[in-house]
Amino acid sequence: CKMPWANVPCLNTTTGLKVKEMKPAEVRKALCDAGLSPVGDRAELQKRLAVHFTSLSGGKEEKGGVSGGGGGEGGGGEGVDNSGSSVVDLMEAINANEGDFAFILSLSGKIVKATSSKAELRKAYFILSSKVHPDKNANSAVSKKSFQAVLESFERLANPEKFEETEQEEEDDGKPAKKRKKTERFTRGNGGCYPTRIRCPRCKDNWNTKNLGLEDAAYNFLMQGVKQYLCGGCFLRFGCMTATHFCPHCKKTFEYDPEDYHRKITCGNNKCDKTFGFWMFKVSEMREKEIRIEVKKENEALAKTRAQQRRRGARADKRVGTQTNEERVQEQLFTLRLLDNCPRCGWLLERGMQKDDARNILKNCNDQKQIKAYQQDLAKIKSKQNSKKKGQESQEEMQAFKTWQYNGNQVGQLWMLSENILKRECKKYNLETDEPNIFSSPN
Repeated sequence: CKMPWANVPCLNTTTGLKVKEMKPAEVRKALCDAGLSPVGDRAELQKRLAVHFTSLSGGKEEKGGVSGGGGGEGGGGEGVDNSGSSVVDLMEAINANEGDFAFILSLSGKIVKATSSKAELRKAYFILSSKVHPDKNANSAVSKKSFQAVLESFERLANPEKFEETEQEEEDDGKPAKKRKKTERFTRGNGGCYPTRIRCPRCKDNWNTKNLGLEDAAYNFLMQGVKQYLCGGCFLRFGCMTATHFCPHCKKTFEYDPEDYHRKITCGNNKCDKTFGFWMFKVSEMREKEIRIEVKKENEALAKTRAQQRRRGARADKRVGTQTNEERVQEQLFTLRLLDNCPRCGWLLERGMQKDDARNILKNCNDQKQIKAYQQDLAKIKSKQNSKKKGQESQEEMQAFKTWQYNGNQVGQLWMLSENILKRECKKYNLETDEPNIFSSPN
């Protein structure tokens, strides 16, 4: 936590009491999901999580876990009434959009989609449930209905496989298992090869198998693009294409591709023309077999999950009108005074303004020059986010391809590969890829 320790709130608050009821394992898991360190004694972990939850709720807490009580000190009763009114408006908005799962979770202030990660969905769920939970709203019928809608939205988006009929997929290529060609083991020497230095792309910590308690061969699997591993510092899951790699000679970074693992290359940096290879640790045939089975299951599950998320995302984006789901969410949040800036022009909502003022601002927002400038700023932010997302998608595509190769190039497993990978492989063998719908999934 970057917050000064002297400013850590007392645990006798609404959020603090909630954290105190959690088991140590649950606290550590919540910290990992939030990207915070799970290292420390029980008191440190609870305070760290309390600070995080407090920041998500805007930093407003009340002693003794009492919320929505009578007037505050010094004539603060009006502020409490406004807060209660906002919660009521929020619950009404949730109930009015029941069944629109992504829209409901996005009312937390964190825009989510059907393809959002489970961690993002969980954060949005925690924020909303902390406001509309029946225990905090006198067990009213409206709060119960709102909470059920929020819970259903999280379950539907986070675990879509529970609510969809899963198709039965053939796992083999049609041949009997005994007659299938056995995958040959690949071996080579380590002359001119080095166990190159790897760093986490987020926290820049060195990734080391010994420090993480991993087998030495984990380096092989990572560099071949077969598996992804967790960072020991920030718990980010990354692979060889998103990691930061360093040349063993000049100690500078270079771009790595898993196709280079069995080659001797140069890093491409100025004044460094020395070649080097990548170390291949010894691994038993039994362990290789276990890894093949493990990565096959992981990538099958990932491919099915991605396909389900794309289908659900396509259905969720079919809205009536010209506004996108994200625009509708942003405008709804602004009229509920849960968003400070106008989603069109970026105008800052001043303190003391009510929801009627926000609606009037949104209604009269027609300064095209200001709208264009604000949308350009938002476009730059989205461009960076999309670039990061594309990098992760490329990592997953390459991992699926390497897993397919690692398991013997089975025809029955081609469905796990993306359209881009299939087209690339077809071009290698001069096969036509211009046929319409040639890579479309069957209905």
